[in-house]
Amino acid sequence: MSATAEEKQYKLDSLKWLVIIAITTSAIYGNYYFAAESFLYRAIAWLLVAVIVVFIGSKTQKGSSFADIDAWSI
Repeated sequence: MSATAEEKQYKLDSLKWLVIIAITTSAIYGNYYFAAESFLYRAIAWLLVAVIVVFIGSKTQKGSSFADIDAWSI
């Protein structure tokens, strides 16, 4: 893959990180707002938020290099 293609692929990384921060902040507020609801529902919501945030994070340059298990030296 050429350097130009990689730059285009990761062009919107800062926007993706802002979306991750916004989703996480909203989840924290939602957890506070719905404190009277069952813990089970809030835990399920947190799991969904975590899956979404990890998915978006894996589409960034840093997230993609972290997810590249072959590059890990164990």
